[in-house]
Amino acid sequence: MRLRETSAQDPKSRLCAAGAAALSDSELVGALLGNPGTADRLLSRFGGLEYLARAALPGSVQNLSHILGWVIG
Repeated sequence: MRLRETSAQDPKSRLCAAGAAALSDSELVGALLGNPGTADRLLSRFGGLEYLARAALPGSVQNLSHILGWVIG
């Protein structure tokens, strides 16, 4: 496989080359988190990128910890 083909499929490479508009919401959040599966769960749980971005911090921390399986004590 050529490097160009690999880069075209990699969301982080597309983000660097073409900007955030070239990625889906899931790919963008996945690139930031480093985990596409977690991105899908977060977007589903919060109802989309807009609601994820607007979520109140205290509730978000609890929701994120539950989704990611983190223990926050």
